[in-house]
Amino acid sequence: MLAEERGMRASGHQKRGDVHSLLGFFIQEFGIKKFFEIIDQIADAAFIDSRVILSHFKMWPSANDRFYSDLLKPEKISETFLREFTYE
Repeated sequence: MLAEERGMRASGHQKRGDVHSLLGFFIQEFGIKKFFEIIDQIADAAFIDSRVILSHFKMWPSANDRFYSDLLKPEKISETFLREFTYE
């Protein structure tokens, strides 16, 4: 289990752009596709809080985009990174 940036909003980390994510660093280094390939190899299940990863990349898509991501509907997402992340 990996829990990243608990309380990032309450602590002010998100507002200051000071959120750091191990998963975000992995995606920076290897890309979204490789990230999910590795997760598939090492885990039977994964609950991933994309808000931490999005904040790591200093982005906060619209509520609609985040909602469509939660519903696994990438075709309705306007933000490119989140659309690709959701698609994979």
